Amino acid sequence: MKRLKLYRILTENTNYDGIQSLVYLYFPEGASIYSANGLWNGKTERSLIIEVQGLNIGVKVRKLAKAIKTLNKQEAVLVQWFEIHGEFV
Repeated sequence: MKRLKLYRILTENTNYDGIQSLVYLYFPEGASIYSANGLWNGKTERSLIIEVQGLNIGVKVRKLAKAIKTLNKQEAVLVQWFEIHGEFV
């Protein structure tokens, strides 16, 4: 079992195809994209949660988040990270 970090980017669900292309560009080895409902500044919005796990990928995750923020002209994009344990079975 490996110690990994799980990174999560939370963003508005706008320009889905563009976001999917960016995720693939930064993480061609794999990522997950989930649809969600979010709340920002008192308003509900369709949201996306992008998850990537690995070691030493924090800089690349932040670059992806900034690229998404620019693409969607957003005020902010949230990046979260958690230490996890995981393995492929």
